[in-house]
Amino acid sequence: ELEELCMAAQEELVTEEKTTAIATKWQATSLTFLNYNSLGPVMLDLVQTRQLMDWLEESNVSLRSLLGSKHSRPFKHEIEELMTKFTLVNDLLDIWLGVQHIWRYVGVAFHGEDVASQLSQEAKRFEYINSVYIKLMQEAFTHRYLMMIHSHCESLRGRLVETHEQLEISQKCLTGYLDTKRQAFPRMFFVSNTILLESLSHTIEADSMKHLLIPLFDNIRGLILDPYSAGQLIGVHSEEGEQLYFPAPIQASGAIERLLGDILSGMRNALIHAADKVAREGIIQLQTGEVEAFAKGYHTQIGVLGMQFWWTDMCRRILTEGGEMSFAASAIQTVGTKLRQLLFDFKLSSLERNQIPAL
Repeated sequence: ELEELCMAAQEELVTEEKTTAIATKWQATSLTFLNYNSLGPVMLDLVQTRQLMDWLEESNVSLRSLLGSKHSRPFKHEIEELMTKFTLVNDLLDIWLGVQHIWRYVGVAFHGEDVASQLSQEAKRFEYINSVYIKLMQEAFTHRYLMMIHSHCESLRGRLVETHEQLEISQKCLTGYLDTKRQAFPRMFFVSNTILLESLSHTIEADSMKHLLIPLFDNIRGLILDPYSAGQLIGVHSEEGEQLYFPAPIQASGAIERLLGDILSGMRNALIHAADKVAREGIIQLQTGEVEAFAKGYHTQIGVLGMQFWWTDMCRRILTEGGEMSFAASAIQTVGTKLRQLLFDFKLSSLERNQIPAL
């Protein structure tokens, strides 16, 4: 009997130590806030908060296991109290992260001039919601320890739920707004709301437009800005580094759908001009043996198109003027030999080395 009492006391000690360790960490743990733009620490660190939520869940599992032991009776009230606190705070943090996500999503949009001007009333309403949210985060930052967060749990939950509801109204307005943009430029149906809103919130810069251009235009990876004239676009560049310049500069301002339409028109006009040039001059270059000038003078796809023009022209002349197909085969072999010889030129750029085999 004495041995059983000693063993029971030992088990109770282990239970007490585990409970105390969890409670001690609970008392010492705090939320980590991040600075956002110039607003100060108004955002929860997503990674740290997710890790904290995982710890709360794991601790609840451990406490539930301890509670199932007959040796936990002296600590039953303390264990149940900790479990209740952990559940409440974990639920609160889940709501909090949801509010933070939609706040960033909506906030990014209303910081853009285009959205703010076209949704002026909703922008004013968001300003008020934004001030409420920032004030709430500033208060939470001063009470960032979990124990203090728990003591304000009900108040925080109510204010966060209310803020979330207001932000959802703004989000619905933005969804309707984005639909009008997509109707005006249908290619934007291939872009997520997040990327589109981020692009709308920035001034037109090469980096800020990159994520919008990639899904809209095949192999276009960035814009070329005029270094001598602010706010003007003069071309686009591909992933391989090929640059296509517009026939005329495009003013990088106004509604995004209008700007994208101008970019699309600029690319089309540039390609039409290049195709016309290769049809008029490229064929002559290939006929006269100026293969190097041809290979380096056009974009890859335009060069391929020029080769097809040249082949078609040879076939037309053979069929209409008479002649042997061996002439065409000999001409093709001659051009192919010169192109292969170009590959041994050590002065070729990496772009040219990729372009010549395509021809």
